[in-house]
Amino acid sequence: MISANDRVVRMVYTRTQTSVIRSHAKWNLTLEEFWEVWRPHWEGREKRQLKLMQRDERLPYQIGNVYIGSLRARNAAYSKLSRERLRGRACECCFGIDFQEIYQRAEMQGAHVDHIVALALGGKHCAKNLQILSIEQHLIKTAADMRAIALARRGRGIGNRRLLKPY
Repeated sequence: MISANDRVVRMVYTRTQTSVIRSHAKWNLTLEEFWEVWRPHWEGREKRQLKLMQRDERLPYQIGNVYIGSLRARNAAYSKLSRERLRGRACECCFGIDFQEIYQRAEMQGAHVDHIVALALGGKHCAKNLQILSIEQHLIKTAADMRAIALARRGRGIGNRRLLKPY
């Protein structure tokens, strides 16, 4: 039933399962379910540094809550999220997966992730405040945001370390 060098698939399954259980997460995937998720991505797994990931970290690894994603997109999402949580700019309604999916889509399209309301203008690092823009669109929007930030600082005499409000 399983193909693509059964021995390698079983080895990857066992390693992944062991790693997940060591991290104290629940594992509810059988070998067949694991292969069902991995099969479309198996050939490119080493080149693109792909990994089995959870959609919602509160739920166990199971069908419907797992997908194959790139480490690059996951790391970009998590590092941005953790930085903004430390600064008090991240919302509490979003979990890491919301960000992972957005960064993953942007990476696949060769685009950038942008905050609709800039963080420096009082926007939160929230999935609802993120959008995917082409590189050209992102440069244009960033220039406009920088002008708005400069005007807000000049007009209110606000120091660099304070958050600016959009209104």
